[in-house]
Amino acid sequence: NMKVLLNVQISAAISTGVIAAFYDIPVFTWGLSTSSTLSNMDRFPTTAVMSVNSFSLGIAIRRLMLSFEWKEFAFVYSLLDSLQNAVSETDEVRISSISQMWDVSHETVVRTLTNVSARARIIVVCLKEGEGYKRDFILAAKDGGFLNNEYVYIFADTKSRGYVVCKSTTNMIQMKIFAVVPLSGGRERRIWEDIRPQKDGRDEEAKVAFGQTIVVSDHMGAGAVGADYKNFSKLVISRMSDPPFYCIQECKDEKDSAAAAYAGQLHDAFYAYARALNASLQSDPGAHRNGTLLLNNIKMTFQGISGLVQIGDQGDRWPMFYIDGLNSDGVQVLYGTVFVNGSYGKYIPLYNDEKELWWSRGGVRPPSMPICGFTGKQMRELEHDNINRFLGQCLDGPQMLSIWKYCSRGSVNDVIANGSVAMDQVFVFSLLRDIAEGLSFIHHSFLQYHGLLTSKSCLVDDRWLAKISDYGFRKLRAYDRRTPEDLLWTAPEVLRLDCIGSREADIYSFAIISAQLIAKSSPWDIDNQKEDASEIIYIVKKGGPAPSRPLLNNDSEMNPALFRLIRDCWAERPSERPSVDVVKSNLRAMDPNRNGNLMDYVFNMLEQYASTLEGEVEERTRQLVEEQKKSDILLYRMLPRQVADKLKLGQSVEPETFDSVTIFFSDVVSFTNLAAKCTPLQTLVFLLIPTPSYIDLYHLLRWRTGTKMGPPGDVVAVFGCAAIVEADPLETFALQPGPCCYFLFDFKTSSPSGSVVAGVVGLTMPRYCLFGDTVNTASRMESNGKPGKIHLSSDAVHLLDAIGGFDVESRGEVIIKGKGVMETFWLLGRSATHHRPRIEGSSTSLRGEHLEAQDTLNPTPVPHISKHKGIYEVFKEGS
Repeated sequence: NMKVLLNVQISAAISTGVIAAFYDIPVFTWGLSTSSTLSNMDRFPTTAVMSVNSFSLGIAIRRLMLSFEWKEFAFVYSLLDSLQNAVSETDEVRISSISQMWDVSHETVVRTLTNVSARARIIVVCLKEGEGYKRDFILAAKDGGFLNNEYVYIFADTKSRGYVVCKSTTNMIQMKIFAVVPLSGGRERRIWEDIRPQKDGRDEEAKVAFGQTIVVSDHMGAGAVGADYKNFSKLVISRMSDPPFYCIQECKDEKDSAAAAYAGQLHDAFYAYARALNASLQSDPGAHRNGTLLLNNIKMTFQGISGLVQIGDQGDRWPMFYIDGLNSDGVQVLYGTVFVNGSYGKYIPLYNDEKELWWSRGGVRPPSMPICGFTGKQMRELEHDNINRFLGQCLDGPQMLSIWKYCSRGSVNDVIANGSVAMDQVFVFSLLRDIAEGLSFIHHSFLQYHGLLTSKSCLVDDRWLAKISDYGFRKLRAYDRRTPEDLLWTAPEVLRLDCIGSREADIYSFAIISAQLIAKSSPWDIDNQKEDASEIIYIVKKGGPAPSRPLLNNDSEMNPALFRLIRDCWAERPSERPSVDVVKSNLRAMDPNRNGNLMDYVFNMLEQYASTLEGEVEERTRQLVEEQKKSDILLYRMLPRQVADKLKLGQSVEPETFDSVTIFFSDVVSFTNLAAKCTPLQTLVFLLIPTPSYIDLYHLLRWRTGTKMGPPGDVVAVFGCAAIVEADPLETFALQPGPCCYFLFDFKTSSPSGSVVAGVVGLTMPRYCLFGDTVNTASRMESNGKPGKIHLSSDAVHLLDAIGGFDVESRGEVIIKGKGVMETFWLLGRSATHHRPRIEGSSTSLRGEHLEAQDTLNPTPVPHISKHKGIYEVFKEGS
């Protein structure tokens, strides 16, 4: 037999609406509300919403934004609702940032506003009412530096009466100013009052902070009827003693001395039901059970207890929102109203001049975004002689990159490390003055401070001007991973708090740079310290009565006043450090070249060094030529000159065929037995130090076109185009590999002639190699030779006969492995009756050429030792 349900909108209201729609029972909601779900007429055809929801609040916010020409804002909330959906229905106003806070702690608020500040200046805040959240939020914003003329905070709430939090109280509106009049026994408090047992004493500070805010609310059903609502509240309390309530003693309690906050909405909901029922009964006498028909007649307008009541075709009330602020006396003022009709809102200002609303901002309405925007436009417009120009950002790649003007001489840290310029007193003071000028410009700009000042961020251009770079973008740089080496310039208080920096921290960094310039070393002279960077950072962070700082060399030529200034700048307490203006003034007074130009000074120094540099270049060039000659000599000993020259030019060496080549193959007889009687070191010395006969042979090869191809162990192989060894038949001689033992050894050699193919084999270690039957023949003839004899082939003898001057004798036919029977010859020596002709065009004899070549290659040749003198005689006497 239920005719109507007057439902307080709580979490069960949605289920109630679904059931009521099934049974066609009308439902009128009132009281606490945030969700706009019940406004869906298709889903809830029998439900009329008399309460104010967050969707309507969003329409009011959007209308307010358009009235103040704000195109975007940030939305910060603690409970998700439909406000953002209402704003997003059109593209007239954009929500640039949405942040949800699970708590209103100082750290959470500052972190949230730090992120929001990069995208918005108008911030709409929706927080729980009555628990001091708004007070905590606004104080945290003030402490974090986000409460100034640049930011506007709009507190939006459907359970608020502006800046007054009421419990069993009402507000009376007189004209445009609210006078808070508690009823008999009622209680109220202001939003800036601390409700915690342990007071923080910041109520007055919070009150001033709220002076820069706006509150958009529905006044909790009190409307704007003032005295009528007061009388209604008294009447409600008096009627509580009548049937059916009979509340006599209980309702006399202090907390029940005023009507409930949403009693006016209950009155208006029942009154709207009665009017809709009367209209429905005229067409259908049984309409009291027809919820659908009743909702079709719900559209109406009347002046209710909660204010003007307008209900649309969808069965939801078109609410009125109130725009409140605080005047200069801290009194709540109604500055305007917003009437919401579905998805449309109308703003009605209640002031004569908009400057009244912005009294705390000099009467100027703040814009919704900074003049420079959020894209670094103001960064690009920074101009100063000692500030490096910022050009823009590159956002296309996987990493965000900043682009700056190029400075050809690198950073101050690079100039110190290179040591290419003599950094005297004038040079150091000029750089310090430039850095101080740039730092002063930053401190007086919108940046306020650098935060990451190091000698690496101070660049030097081609005119030797120091320019500060890497400024700005502190919020982005906060995410950069910095190594301990990067923190050597960082102030101790910044290291402890792990923040970006401050003006005082910049002064500390300037002091570290100054000490680095004076010492002309790395920061803290880290290269010569026993502690590494991590240990130094730990010591600096620890602090103490005698904090650790870089050493200053008081014996240098610098002005002693500079050392005192540096010590003041890196004081442990930030408040004891001088300002950048004081630093500039002191440096200007100390600078010995205050009227000069560093560029002219550097040019004078360079002119003085010009002659020294020229001499040094000449000396280095001469040394380079000498080293090149030594390299060429070594290379020509390893490869034929023609082959080596081609390889040096990067050219390939094609294989070449020689029709007539004489190969000299020499072997030390019984080398294995000799090596067995020597130590390994003596054997190695024997192989490394050439014998006198071999020295003569090498000199001959330089004069002739011969090429040495060894030695592989005890064998020396030489080939040449018809080269003739100009020497007596090799005799037996002695060698002294060590001071305690003597050895007697013989050579056996072979010299066949014939055709070969020569070429370079290998890339990493190229070798000039011979291929052909003549090479094999030389090896076999050497194996069949005799000690002290030179074994010749018939082809070699024919060549000697053509030249003349040599005596040979036939050995007879010998079986040569791989060749069969061959007639071979012994070379006896030079003919006594025949003299070899002089070389055409030469003024010296062959022997003279040979000796000259020998003197050139080895100025102190080893003397020739034979069996007729020297060590051999000593050996015979000893045996």
